[in-house]
Amino acid sequence: MTDGSLSGYKLVWRDEFDGASVNTSEWHYRTGERFWSTQRPENVSVAAGKLRLALKKEKFGASEYTAGGIISKREFKFGFYEARIKMPRGKGWHTSFWMMRNSNDRDQELDVCEQDSINPNDYTTNVHAYKPAHKALVVDTRDVANVPLGDASIWLTSIAGPLGKTDKVDDSALPAFAEFDYVRFFEKAESDEAQMKRNAAGKVSGCVRNGTYTYKGIPYAAPVAGAARFMPPAKPKPWAGVRSSLQYGQVSPQVARTGWANDEEAWLFSWDDGIPGEDCLRVNVWMPGINDNKKRPVMVWLHGGGFQAGSGQDGDACGQRVVSQSHCAKRFGLAHGATRNFVESRGSGVV
Repeated sequence: MTDGSLSGYKLVWRDEFDGASVNTSEWHYRTGERFWSTQRPENVSVAAGKLRLALKKEKFGASEYTAGGIISKREFKFGFYEARIKMPRGKGWHTSFWMMRNSNDRDQELDVCEQDSINPNDYTTNVHAYKPAHKALVVDTRDVANVPLGDASIWLTSIAGPLGKTDKVDDSALPAFAEFDYVRFFEKAESDEAQMKRNAAGKVSGCVRNGTYTYKGIPYAAPVAGAARFMPPAKPKPWAGVRSSLQYGQVSPQVARTGWANDEEAWLFSWDDGIPGEDCLRVNVWMPGINDNKKRPVMVWLHGGGFQAGSGQDGDACGQRVVSQSHCAKRFGLAHGATRNFVESRGSGVV
């Protein structure tokens, strides 16, 4: 594809690298030491419609080589990611087009293309899960639509390192460049009916599956971490544009349920412990139709768990107008502070 179109999808974000420099309103620079190289902003440039990462034999700090990369400031979820890349010549360089959150609080890593220059005709595709423990899976093709995925940035990088059984860098091939012609992100195209009207914080889009319009993980309150912990909930921060609502949000931190050990019990109750976190005040909506001027009864389902466990994703709804929500469990929502700062904290999880 060269025109930015993809059947069945809509293009929602792109960088064609047509300017004279990196658009720093859209990108962070990757910096710091990794394996054999230190990544520097000075090694990143835009010229002739391409992003160029300079790979050099250059002493910097403890490294003998320098390289570079950029990380998108915008975060994405499920969709179609596309880039066109020219890999560097000479062994020693690991060039990647991949997605991961640019912080230690990450759920998953999607490696669309990882290429070690020691094997110029080969590349790998990987999925890494970071919660509850790091686990990597090398794949050729995998549908990850049902795998929990937190927000992730796009990374365009090249580093020197011992990956792919590389023993050293071929200094005779330096300086070299990894070049990216463009990068694009597409979302699955849905009918206009799959987009809800604006709520208090902004517009959201969902999907239609088996005739049921589904919207998941819509914030109904702000995150409750840090100074907001144990306090009454605040309004969610408004967002611009249309927020994709295809995946459940976080669930309140809790002890994993032992029912997972019983296959029939887990199936019967559709248990899914999800991804724990304090940005868990989310609502999920299922309905048989929208924008048809029909009035329908609404069932609001509050999950069980004795205020100790559970979330609004404990079981899907099909064909009915149903709303489920997640709230803060255990001490995160039901603790009562005796100090002045927390006099209103009691029961703040039940909102």
